[in-house]
Amino acid sequence: AVLPAHKEWAGLLSNLRYVVVDEAHMYSGAFGAHVASVLRRLRRLAAMYGGGGFRFACCSATLGNPRELFCRLTGAGAG
Repeated sequence: AVLPAHKEWAGLLSNLRYVVVDEAHMYSGAFGAHVASVLRRLRRLAAMYGGGGFRFACCSATLGNPRELFCRLTGAGAG
């Protein structure tokens, strides 16, 4: 597990460039809230180790409002 033992993963976290989230339409309800928490914690830890400039790539073929969901899921802005 990366997040609980983040000190052991400092090299990866400091060089992180992309995080790919596939089938993002599946992340709703309680499960979606948990996934969002994990992704936001990952963002904070990467920033702590100097790798906060990475990008999320979220994929879904069945969403009418992908930008809104992806922003809520990742905590990233819509820019």
